[in-house]
Amino acid sequence: MSSDSAEFYQLKGLIQSENWSQALEILEQPSALAMGGEQANGLLAHAVSMRGGEAIVDALIAVGAGVNSRSMSGETMIESALLAIAGTSRPSTPLLKLLLSGADANAPLSTGFRPLHFVASRGDVRLVHLLKSYGADPYLDSVDPDPIDPFMAARLSGREDEVIEALHAEPRQA
Repeated sequence: MSSDSAEFYQLKGLIQSENWSQALEILEQPSALAMGGEQANGLLAHAVSMRGGEAIVDALIAVGAGVNSRSMSGETMIESALLAIAGTSRPSTPLLKLLLSGADANAPLSTGFRPLHFVASRGDVRLVHLLKSYGADPYLDSVDPDPIDPFMAARLSGREDEVIEALHAEPRQA
């Protein structure tokens, strides 16, 4: 499947409209393996930001999407997933799938924050624990001009005590 094929554009449209079952049917076809990694990366970014299920994320990874790649706007795949779920009660399935597939839980986001900074600043204790269980380091600074650590980011959340306790806690079993 090349980026100029009708099948690619059909798949892109299905993912953008969150028609996961039909998108999965296309991804299960042998021609999907010919999709270039760059195209698969873009589709994966869309799928995780739109809360695509585990099967669609698995299928995109299988056809070459890189879990540590960046979207055209510079967001990491983890960042796309976090933007969709942080601070909500939505399931973290796409994020978990990325982490299980080897996504770097410490990779800087497009903002200069790292994933723990992002979720700490939003007061999301659930995601602090999840990221730490996949290797996120609470002692790494952000990579922006005025670096801060996740503890300082937690102070912005309004749930400072809970988040800081989670940052200090031992990582849970993944």
